Amino acid sequence: NWNTPQTVEVNAVEDGIQDGHQQVSLDISVSSNPAGSYGSAMDTSLTITTQDSGNTPPDSPAGFVATPTLPSGSVDLSWTEPTNPAADNYTIYWTDDPSTPIDPSKPSTYTGSITITAPATTETITGLDPANNYDFTIVATNSLGDSTPAAEVDATPVPEAPTGLTASAGAASGQVDLEWNPSPGADSYTIYYSDDGGNTFTAISPNVTGTSYPHTGLNDGTEYTYYVVANNAGGTSESSDTISATPGVEPPSAPTNLTASAGSGEVSLTWTAVDGAEDYTIYVSTGGGDYTAISPNVTGTSFTHTGLTNGTNYYYYVVANNEGGASADSNVVSATPEEPTVDPPAAVTNYDVMRGILSGDPEYLMLWDPHPDEERYGAYGALLADYYYIYWSSDMNTPIDRTDPSTYDGEIITQNRMAYHSASTASFPFVEGTQYHFAIYFYDVSKGVFSPKTVPNDPVVVPASLENQTVDNVTVVDGWITNDNESLFVDGTYTGQYHRLRYNEPIQSGERVIFDGQVFYDDVILSYEDLGWGRPGDCVYLTLHNADNLTDLGSTAAQSNWESLTVSGNPYIS
Repeated sequence: NWNTPQTVEVNAVEDGIQDGHQQVSLDISVSSNPAGSYGSAMDTSLTITTQDSGNTPPDSPAGFVATPTLPSGSVDLSWTEPTNPAADNYTIYWTDDPSTPIDPSKPSTYTGSITITAPATTETITGLDPANNYDFTIVATNSLGDSTPAAEVDATPVPEAPTGLTASAGAASGQVDLEWNPSPGADSYTIYYSDDGGNTFTAISPNVTGTSYPHTGLNDGTEYTYYVVANNAGGTSESSDTISATPGVEPPSAPTNLTASAGSGEVSLTWTAVDGAEDYTIYVSTGGGDYTAISPNVTGTSFTHTGLTNGTNYYYYVVANNEGGASADSNVVSATPEEPTVDPPAAVTNYDVMRGILSGDPEYLMLWDPHPDEERYGAYGALLADYYYIYWSSDMNTPIDRTDPSTYDGEIITQNRMAYHSASTASFPFVEGTQYHFAIYFYDVSKGVFSPKTVPNDPVVVPASLENQTVDNVTVVDGWITNDNESLFVDGTYTGQYHRLRYNEPIQSGERVIFDGQVFYDDVILSYEDLGWGRPGDCVYLTLHNADNLTDLGSTAAQSNWESLTVSGNPYIS
């Protein structure tokens, strides 16, 4: 009988409800008995309380422990896997500033992190500085989110093993003097000695905080063997190398005249022999400190240290050893291994670029002397292993540099002298009326290096019209004009074709054609001989015509010819 406000509790289970992620609706209906007996308006309020049924992020991992371990700079971490709900992975965070709590959302509060896939419950963090103390925490993660970070734990990595341990008979009877390099992170050092050849060792008590120790009360003539370990709050380091000395026996003098010379990936050392030395210990460092002994000792007076990094500077000193121990240090030397240097080949010589006409089409002829470093192979050395790189540019104010594409317009890679003909080269790049400058490099394949740049003596201009070019009153129909605009060149490298010079100044048969003091006919023959063209198909067919006008070929005034000589089946020009 609801005549007063009532509170009704409704219990339901819905595993899919997540706080903040799902909208929940509830339908309420009211009936009266007898039907229709209740007619007032209904004022309702609804409160929903969710209870955890397992669909939440994992709990924070329990039992989180950090334990320093070997090698130096390592810390073992372990934890217990949360089970309800389970984790998909874990993220470990650490800092070398224990005064600042780690906040995973703020990278400035930690120096490193790593993610581990469940169900792993251990991980080793390496590369830590044994001179620092570290705090660690861990966060478990599943598809619903992250756990709260575990309580931070701290650990100090164990120190590095001492290096550079030396032992020598002391100035006093029954004494051995020990020295070693400081170990990063060490608070103290424990020295162990043996008087039975290294079979059993005894610790010298108490530990020492310095890096030297005089061991006294020994028996002269007895050999003593030593090693040292470093200690800190994290534990004990690995052992140093062992060293031996015999009190009462004077150690040798220090080596002198130590020198170092570098190669590629190696440094060679030499020094002067020391009287009474049984062997020598070589020490190396990349920073001029914290030297490490190169094992084993050497009995000679030279040593090549290999497997080095080119570009890194290495420092060395040597000590001489006998039963009395180690001598004082030699002088310190340094050397830097470098990649082997390769001398570049010489520059190309007699590089010339000539513009001209072939069958009415524009053409560039590029000539140079064969490089003395050319490597040839195949029958009669017909095939060239090396290359020539040719570049050109219309920017007359910027020198060409093959390593900078912005300094040139185009590149040609070839193994032969070049005839660049517009009729056979669809991408003929030269523009009529434009001035160009050129450069050529020789590339030695076996050495993998380029020669210095060579440029022609004069820039090259493509005339506004590429037809019937005239030089000194002579019109070129087929042939090339040299860059100085003062000489003509005729080339018959195309077998069966006679390239013609046509000119409008008649000459008599047998006369020489001279342009600006150059004998044209002789110039062609000299070019042919200098270039060493060696096949009949490469012969220069030169025909001078006595022409009265541009359409009349006239009669032959002079013509070159060739004779073949057979040497092992190979024809040469005579």
